[in-house]
Amino acid sequence: MIVVSIDPGTTVCGYAALMLDDEGFITLLDSGCIQFDDGGSLLEKLNRLYNTLISLVSRHSAKCVMIEKTFKVDRGSLALVVAIKILKEVVDTLEDVELFQENAMRVRKHFGVGARSSEAAKEKVKQFILKNFEIDDDLPNDVYDAILLGYYCIDAKL
Repeated sequence: MIVVSIDPGTTVCGYAALMLDDEGFITLLDSGCIQFDDGGSLLEKLNRLYNTLISLVSRHSAKCVMIEKTFKVDRGSLALVVAIKILKEVVDTLEDVELFQENAMRVRKHFGVGARSSEAAKEKVKQFILKNFEIDDDLPNDVYDAILLGYYCIDAKL
């Protein structure tokens, strides 16, 4: 089973592809991020998100997509809400691909990596991912969040 996970953001969008093999081992197949330029239009950002999602799902033959839910909507995150809605609709058009969503706080709590401050939580997520996967330690936090999201999908949803 292969899961593609997306941690959408307005400036950086993390993504990952993880595989659960027949013996129960989880392997990180792919991870990275899309850096959005400040000058880019919303349409350009959505187009890059769309292309990245389609590419990841087809390249890895993913059967599940996990997208982080937003839990706070304000003027700055309205574009993010639109992006998530569009991503959900894209997944709905893909044949034999199941969509899951969860908020970051629940995912972090599941693995015991929550914290009172956002920065402390992000550092705990990073350390948890570095402990469980062979991956660089200088990636944007959004990449570690996307990996954790995919790991959660495999661990809690499948």
